[in-house]
Amino acid sequence: MCGVAGIFFKRRMDADLLVRFAQAVQQFQGDRGPDDFRSLRVTDHLYFFHNSLAIIDPGRAHQPMEDGHGVITYNGEVYNFAELRFPDEVYRLHSDTEVLLKGLNRQGVRFLDRTHSMFGFGYYDRLKAELLLVRDRVGVKQIYYIDTRDVFAFASTLKPLMQLSRAEIDQDAVFDYYFNRAIKAPRTLFRDIRQLEAGTVLRFDARGRRIASVKPWWMPPRPERAICDEGEALAEVDRLIRRAVEYRLVSDVPVGAYLSGGVDSSLIAAIASESTPTLETFSVAMPDRRLDESHYARAVAEGYGLKHHSIVAEPSAFIGDIENWALIQDDMVADPSALMLYQLSKFARDAGFKVMLSGEGADEAFGGYNAQFRYQQSRRYHPLFKLLRPGVGVVDWLLANRSKMRQFAHQLITGPAYYGVATIFEPVIFERLFRGNVSAPRSAEDLKDAIHLDLRDRLPNDLLTRTDRATMGASIEARVPFLSHELMSYSARLSDDLLIKGRTQKYLLKRLAERYMPRANIYRPKRGFDLPLAGWLRGPLRPMFHDLLANSWQGDLIDLDFVGEIATLHQARTINGSDKLWAFMMLELNRRVLVGLRQTHSSVPYARYLPPAILSSVSFFSTDSVLSTASLVGSMC
Repeated sequence: MCGVAGIFFKRRMDADLLVRFAQAVQQFQGDRGPDDFRSLRVTDHLYFFHNSLAIIDPGRAHQPMEDGHGVITYNGEVYNFAELRFPDEVYRLHSDTEVLLKGLNRQGVRFLDRTHSMFGFGYYDRLKAELLLVRDRVGVKQIYYIDTRDVFAFASTLKPLMQLSRAEIDQDAVFDYYFNRAIKAPRTLFRDIRQLEAGTVLRFDARGRRIASVKPWWMPPRPERAICDEGEALAEVDRLIRRAVEYRLVSDVPVGAYLSGGVDSSLIAAIASESTPTLETFSVAMPDRRLDESHYARAVAEGYGLKHHSIVAEPSAFIGDIENWALIQDDMVADPSALMLYQLSKFARDAGFKVMLSGEGADEAFGGYNAQFRYQQSRRYHPLFKLLRPGVGVVDWLLANRSKMRQFAHQLITGPAYYGVATIFEPVIFERLFRGNVSAPRSAEDLKDAIHLDLRDRLPNDLLTRTDRATMGASIEARVPFLSHELMSYSARLSDDLLIKGRTQKYLLKRLAERYMPRANIYRPKRGFDLPLAGWLRGPLRPMFHDLLANSWQGDLIDLDFVGEIATLHQARTINGSDKLWAFMMLELNRRVLVGLRQTHSSVPYARYLPPAILSSVSFFSTDSVLSTASLVGSMC
C-alpha cells in the first residue's frame, strides 16, 4: 500500500510547479509510504511519484516501475498475483506490481478482471501515449485528479492537488456531505478536483493532451434475490469468506487483525487464525464500562489462542488529534469512529505491523444496519400507519426537535423511504439547513435496492475513504475480506429473509458465526465503534465548536442559526445532536486546513529546494533512472 501521484504538463514543463508538487507529494503523502519516496520522468511532459509502504518483495520492488512498454505508480494489492504470471514472460521480482505492469502491457484494463485486488494507480502505455487512472471494483482505494489549462495531475489524496486548485467550493458536494456525511464521487469539496468512482478507468490522451474518456471497467452486481436455501447459502458464504481471507493473508510482512468482538471482525479473526496461529489482534477499550466491548474481543482472541492487544480510548488523546485529523481525512467523512481507528492503527504500527485485516463491509452486504432494519419495518407497517396521514402535522409538532424519530414516523405514515445508512440531516429538516434550496434525492424502492445503494454510495465514498485515511495515516494497510468481489456478487443473490429475518439483522452471517464463536458474542445489542462524542461536545469540545461557528466560512451555503439551535438543544440535553455538530466542525476545519496548504506552498520558490548544479537544467529529473528521496526531495529539505 502506498501513495501515488503524477503530473502532465500540457505546455512547457514548469520547474517551479514540478518541485512544489513533488514536495507536497512527499510531505503530505509521506505517512502512506514511509519506507521510500521515488520519482520518475516518464516523458518530457509526464512525471510519476511514489511513496512506498513495502509489503510484497520489500527492498526490491521499487516504484514507479517501468519497462519498455509501460510505467506504473500503484497503490494497492493484487492478492492472487502469483497465479497471474504469463508462462512466456520473464519476471525479475516476486512482486504483484511487476505482474500488474506486465498484465496491463499485454491485455490492458481487461487484465484486471482476473485479479483479486484493491488499488488506485496510474499507468502509462508508451506505445499508445496513453495515461490510465484506475480505481478498484469496490473503491477500497481512492484516486483524485485535476485537469486545468496547463496541467493534468493525480494523487492518492487531495492534499498534493491543492497546489493546483483554485479552491472554489462545490455546493453540490456540501449537499452530499450534510445528507450522507460524505461527498459522492466524482465530486470533491472543490470544483476543479475530481475523484474516480469505484470500478472506473480514466483515459488521458498524451498526444491530444486531454481526457479521452471516463468509463466503468466493472459494474457492481444488481441485486437478484434468487438464493433461498439456507444450507446452500451457509456453505457457499463460508467457502467464499475463507477464500477471501486466504488471499488477504498474502504478505511478506506480519499480518494482524482488528478485533472489536462483534460478529464481523471475530469471524475474520477466527478464520485467519486457522492458517496463521500466530495472528495477533487489536482492539479499543472504553473507559466507560457502559460503552466498553473489549471483553468480547478478548474472549474471542483467547478462544483461538491469539495474542491480543488493547488500547484505552482516553479522551485527551483523541481530542488532541481532532485538528490534525481534519488534514489526515482530507476528503472528509463525518464519522467520529475514524479517530478511534486511527489511534488503534498507530498502536498496531508501533507493535510492528504494517498489514491489518478488517471486518468492514459485512453490514452493507448482509443487511446489518439498523437503518436497513427500520426501512424494512416501515415497509411492513406502512399499510396500517398510512391511515394517520391527515395527522402528520401533529406528529411534526410533537417530534419537532427529534429529527430521527420524526423521520421514521414520516416513513411509517407518508411512505417508506431510504437514502442510505449514514444520513445526518434527515429529509424532514434538510431543507431548513439549506434554507429550502434543496430537496432529498431519490429513495430506494425496496430492501435489495437499499443495500445496493449502500454498496454503491456508502462503501466507496464513506466507509472505505475514512478507513483508508485512518489506517494509511498511521502507515497501516487495511485489508477487507468481506469486500471480495466474489462474495459481494453472491450476497447480492440472497433472498431478503436470509439478510433480515424477523428482528434478526445480518441473519445468515450470524448463523455462520455460530460455527466459530459463542452465541453470547453473536446475539447481543450492537453498540458500534463510536467515541463518547455527545459528552465531549458538552464539555471539552464546546469552546472549539462555538469558535468555529462564530467564524464559519459556510454562511453562504447553510443556515448557521439552525446549526446554533441544534447546539443549544444538545447542550440542554433535549437531543443528542452530536452527529450533526461533529459534521459541521469537521467540514469547517477541513476546508480551512486544505486551503492553508495552498497558501503555504503557493509562494515558495523552487530554487530554495534545489542544489545549484540542478538549477542549470529545467529537466532535472533523470531520463533513465528513478531518483530517490536523497537525490530529489532530500535536497529540497
